[in-house]
Amino acid sequence: MGKAGTDSAHWQQWYDTMLINRQWRMSLIARLVKGLKDTPEGTGSMLDTSLVFNTSEFTCGTEHSARDLPILLVGKAGNQLKTGRYLTYNTKAASNPQTLDYASNVSTHNLFTTFLNLFGYPDTTFGNADAAFQGPISGVT
Repeated sequence: MGKAGTDSAHWQQWYDTMLINRQWRMSLIARLVKGLKDTPEGTGSMLDTSLVFNTSEFTCGTEHSARDLPILLVGKAGNQLKTGRYLTYNTKAASNPQTLDYASNVSTHNLFTTFLNLFGYPDTTFGNADAAFQGPISGVT
């Protein structure tokens, strides 16, 4: 699949179907977040003590690319996260936000290690201990 793929005649139909599916999935996340926000807990809401993680398996499904993967984090994880930010760990984008080039020194494995640390686990790795980059991601908290 893809504009230049062997089944390119169906690309637009595939794209339209995937867009509707992604919009539906995000509506479910929105309902979950609203429910957490509307449920009192302590001096705030359940959203203040929760962390919702949402992503896709690919940045671009037609290319099966996982580089520069968009990740949505919602909630404050017990008031440990700063909210309302957009973070990029694409080192190529630091000097040119419009670039399509990509390089990074973190991965989702580092993000999952960050999650473990947020919830009190002192882990330095998640999954494979042989990953190129170890530890949590700086700047998330």
